[in-house]
Amino acid sequence: MLNTIDGVESKGTEIMGILTSNHVEKINRAMIRPGRLDAVIHIDPPDAASAEKLIRIYGRGTIDQDEDLSEVAATLAGHIPAAIREAVERAKLYAIASSQGRVTGIAAQDLLLSAKQMQQHLELLREPDNRPTPAERFMDSLRDMLSKATMPEELTEGVEEARGAAKAAATHAAATNRRAQAIERGVGNLSGTALSIHQKTEKIEHTTEQILSEVS
Repeated sequence: MLNTIDGVESKGTEIMGILTSNHVEKINRAMIRPGRLDAVIHIDPPDAASAEKLIRIYGRGTIDQDEDLSEVAATLAGHIPAAIREAVERAKLYAIASSQGRVTGIAAQDLLLSAKQMQQHLELLREPDNRPTPAERFMDSLRDMLSKATMPEELTEGVEEARGAAKAAATHAAATNRRAQAIERGVGNLSGTALSIHQKTEKIEHTTEQILSEVS
């Protein structure tokens, strides 16, 4: 195509090229550079007023001039002319169904039903929007920030000191617990010794009383 436009394959002939696209961003940049195309004309999708004119053109001879097409035009506004023409063609089927075969023309209601059905059809062709939502972008930024965050040196030293103090406190608590258990065992032993001494003392007193009674 480039060779044809540049005249490499079309010398001695006069060719007028008209190129159309709904996705100009997908055209190779070399194709649309200045000097290769004489004019680039942007055509916006039809608004409601333009859509109504197109409806009447495509439905010429079947749509009464007095039909109010404002709601239909508003529904089809923003769609390409091919979609508007197809909506008019489908409206003829609605007209046949509503008039039980005695078609005298296409009514606004037939066009409206067709336009709404066309909208549903075009929704199937719409590419899904995979862009992240604002909330998803915020969470991604937050995760990225946290993954890259570094702890200040002073805070790092403080954390290490706290860990050391906690370890020392745990060691001291364990030692204190062992000493308490040893003291408890010592107290138990002393209690047993005191009981034994008390019993021996009672026995000596009893023996002494027996001896005194025999002497007297």
